[in-house]
Amino acid sequence: RTQQTIPHRLRPLGLTHLDLAWSAHEAQAILDAPAGAPTSAAPPLQNVSRTGAILDHLTANPDSTSTLDLAEYRTQVVAATVATIGPVAADLFFAISQFVQVPVGYLNSVATEYSQDVLETLLREGLIEPVSQPGLISPIAFAVPVQTRLDVQALAKDALGDRLDLLHLRAAEYFRAEGKKAFALYHFGQAHRYADALALLKEPPTGTDTTTALQDLRDALNSIPADVLAADPYALAARILFARIPPSEHTAALDELHTRLLNLPRRATESLPLRSRMIIASAALSIVDPHGAGGQGLESARRLAAATRALSTHELDALGRAPGLLWLAQAESEMLKGNVISAFSYARAAQDRAKSGEDAFWKYLADAVTATLNSIEGDFVSARGLAVRAELHYGLGNWPLSKSLNSLAFANILTAEARLDPLLMQLTADQLQASNDPGNPWHTVGLMAEGYSNMFEGQTEKALAGVRSAMRGTLSRPESLLLRSFIAGAGADLLNAAGRPAEALTFLEKAPETPEHSFCIGLRRATAKLMLGDAKGALRQTDPCLLLGLRHATRTLTAVLLHRAAASQLRGQTETADAYFLDALHHVAISGAIGAFQGIDPKLLEPLWARLEKSQPELHARTNDLGERWAEQAAKLPRVAVTQRLTQREVVVLHYLSSDATIRQIGDVLYVSENTIKTHVRSIYHKLGVTARQQAVQLAYSVGLLDARTNSPAQASPADHVPVY
Repeated sequence: RTQQTIPHRLRPLGLTHLDLAWSAHEAQAILDAPAGAPTSAAPPLQNVSRTGAILDHLTANPDSTSTLDLAEYRTQVVAATVATIGPVAADLFFAISQFVQVPVGYLNSVATEYSQDVLETLLREGLIEPVSQPGLISPIAFAVPVQTRLDVQALAKDALGDRLDLLHLRAAEYFRAEGKKAFALYHFGQAHRYADALALLKEPPTGTDTTTALQDLRDALNSIPADVLAADPYALAARILFARIPPSEHTAALDELHTRLLNLPRRATESLPLRSRMIIASAALSIVDPHGAGGQGLESARRLAAATRALSTHELDALGRAPGLLWLAQAESEMLKGNVISAFSYARAAQDRAKSGEDAFWKYLADAVTATLNSIEGDFVSARGLAVRAELHYGLGNWPLSKSLNSLAFANILTAEARLDPLLMQLTADQLQASNDPGNPWHTVGLMAEGYSNMFEGQTEKALAGVRSAMRGTLSRPESLLLRSFIAGAGADLLNAAGRPAEALTFLEKAPETPEHSFCIGLRRATAKLMLGDAKGALRQTDPCLLLGLRHATRTLTAVLLHRAAASQLRGQTETADAYFLDALHHVAISGAIGAFQGIDPKLLEPLWARLEKSQPELHARTNDLGERWAEQAAKLPRVAVTQRLTQREVVVLHYLSSDATIRQIGDVLYVSENTIKTHVRSIYHKLGVTARQQAVQLAYSVGLLDARTNSPAQASPADHVPVY
């Protein structure tokens, strides 16, 4: 009942499944609530952010098509609750709401009157919550839930009046004396003491800041006007970097800050300390988004990132988290440009720096980026371990769904593709589409992932229908090279799987290739060529891959070798085919990537598997099950049908065409004239849609008209329709 009825009733509210975070009891209360039920029917305050607001809107406006202002509703409920607890408790609540958290020993300094009874009242009503520390029973501080704290700022300002600035100033001095820099900066910002806040921000790092403190630091910088930030490059950069912490921001005001930072003149930064320049460079590189945005400060940022790799460990330690942030930003920038090897170098260095700190978000991001790079390279074991660790860091931060998950989602897409895992692919597709706006390149990546999921289920037409609009014009947009190449490769995979190789080749005409062939456009062209029976063309398309050698991404190189093995087998070059097949399977045995076989007709590989079983029985035993699983998957896919039937005589002629016999020699064997054989050959070419003898033979092997193991006509009746992948 919950699954079927709630989405129907919530559709007018503009909500999605991501908003459905109720318990079964709460969901039942919504469904059973009579029209016109009073607001008091709302559940407790801790659930009011979603359940109460939706219940109120549904019952009071059952036919409404408007969306909800949840913040306004939450504020009304808090105000009503505060009004019932008395002025003393209300004063303490509004005072605590101005803090991220109030240490127990500082409570007497926060409110004019304070008692244990008042504190218990606030706890009982759910207006505040205790802050615990592992190993201690008693709370070390109290805090207003984050969302409530944000909602009641206007109410608190009215309630506290002239006391507000003094409250923040005293708190700032208290936290600075306690060595809690982030909290102190937060209160300086709230007290409008911007000079003090910026001076504190620039102090050399001492100790470590927790992730919560970093989020508070972001909130503090949010309270500083843009013109103040713009006048201070370091503060401007810090504001941009901290905007990445979930829930990540993307507003017009932030875009303006991006523009200001990227267009800073060199003289504004060249005299600054190295740590400040590194933070500014980190922010500049982080702005290089998937749309390809850039600015004049980028090259100097990249040069600085390269130069700092030469610093000693002692020098790096003195710079705090700045080197790690810079290298991580450079790793992301290089990855989006398709320079995976360079990105790897920076990501691993950033990981090493992140390990020594307490910043869960930067640890998450370092692991997520490195997981993605491992997936691109085909090291799925390492990628999965890093992805799990990244998910743990993100979960410990208790962050909501955000764009910050894009890198991790990309790693999961590549893992799902390797495993042919429709569930993981669909979950990742949903995540990307929910956290990125339509038109954003990452949203398009999510659509392509959904297409893959449908393809793995054998629903190729559904897969294509969902991505065609996204594919139109994508390859000519200024998105990052990495994402454009992925979208191109995914689109070609879906077209090939739907039995449309000619359309796939057309789609790939303007497809971009990354320096290391991370998504290997030549591989996708080779798939289409093989499907069309053009083995020579398939080899030609992958020749540049061999020239790259070890610089080629291992993940796609494995698939390239398998395609070349199949093409060589079609051409009768069995030794060459076996060599390619052996090299490819050594990689497959390590990665377990079934997806490497994608696009290859399992029938083409049967003689290769048979020979491998004799020559390399151990390798055959380790990998044959992967080939069988691909054969099961391939059986779900539609096939390109040879629409016109060959006669029995034409099949016999086709058999002799696969040998070295000339047209005259074939006629002599069959006791007919040379012209008769030429007539049969023209008819064969026409029916198979080819223009050359070799193409006809290759297609005949591919569709099963000839048996590649015996080099003779297949046992199936030649009058039957014979499909080709």
